[in-house]
Amino acid sequence: MKSLAAHSLALIACLHLVGGHWLALNTVAWVGMFVENQRDGSLVEALEKTFDGQHPCALCHAIEKGQQDEGEKRPVELTSKVNAVLAPLVELPPLASTAHVYFERGDVPYSIRLSRPSPPPWCA
Repeated sequence: MKSLAAHSLALIACLHLVGGHWLALNTVAWVGMFVENQRDGSLVEALEKTFDGQHPCALCHAIEKGQQDEGEKRPVELTSKVNAVLAPLVELPPLASTAHVYFERGDVPYSIRLSRPSPPPWCA
């Protein structure tokens, strides 16, 4: 259960970071506009009027204003800069080729029987 909750929270956070909340709000606005436009006309007219951009609703205006306000926010610039220095390229010597030694399989028993200690160690 913890894993499902953690994954869900991580997914919601990622969607928020990439602007998924605006897409969700736009979807709600489009559905509302489509339902409202369908009351006045046919299905095709309602779709055209919803997505033509000429007839935005109040929620569409609010979403557009919110996106503009969010775009105006600039991250705080750091006063100190970190200068990274890359290490020089190091060339490694070529690998020495080694001969692989394989042992032949001899007569190896499949099981080895060991005698039990007498008396068993746990009985002492």
